[in-house]
Amino acid sequence: MNTAQTLLIPFEESRELFASAKVVEQRESDCFLEYEKILHFEEFKNFLINRKFNMPMKSESPKYKSPLNYTGNKYRILPQILPHVPKNIDTMVDLFCGGATVGINVPCKNVKFVDGNPRVIGLLRYLASCDFNQLLHVLENFIEHYHLSYSAQNTYAYYKNLTQDKNYNNGLKEYNKEGFYQLRADYNSILDKDSEIANQMLYLLMVYAFNNDIRFSRCGHFNLPVGKTDLNKQNINKLKDYISRVQQINAEFIC
Repeated sequence: MNTAQTLLIPFEESRELFASAKVVEQRESDCFLEYEKILHFEEFKNFLINRKFNMPMKSESPKYKSPLNYTGNKYRILPQILPHVPKNIDTMVDLFCGGATVGINVPCKNVKFVDGNPRVIGLLRYLASCDFNQLLHVLENFIEHYHLSYSAQNTYAYYKNLTQDKNYNNGLKEYNKEGFYQLRADYNSILDKDSEIANQMLYLLMVYAFNNDIRFSRCGHFNLPVGKTDLNKQNINKLKDYISRVQQINAEFIC
């Protein structure tokens, strides 16, 4: 076949392709699309998505979610990021890593996680050093001590039925309110924020805080209010997967 031959794609087929790429930009009156120097339909599809509309080719779904629901988390756009990462790299620097989502999903032996927030880097470093089962046991002791909900064990509905607030939009705020604010006060009173117990409490604060996020005041105090959720199965799985993944690589945490 001549390399200059024109490939004609029927309108209905092309519209499905355009729709899947979310770039429907053609007139209904067009019956055919012409693209020169394209030999096969697969090449046409690659050209259309990867060149014409500057969209990366579809990649495998990312495997790991960060245990931190940190602002700017890039998990949802990893399919657009990962195709641009060179293959067979030995060392990667995950600059402004935040929750470390990109670094833990890149196939690489050595990853340097860099961020300007010492509490975030400290927490990531601490979690990476933990035995998952031992850490979970410690977290469960904190949950019991502060009388917090634990839906991974007893279900969300169990705790919701123990509250007067039946509005499901408020989640478990009422049940966890008192214990959360006591936990927050105890954490903020710790002088050594790099200590093991401080990182354990910080992780738990994040899980029970508003939007499962991390935020500090200018004086370094954790200042988010109580949130709707708790240590549920999803959070436990993210924590377990992170520890497993980061212990498979040579990880360095830099602030």
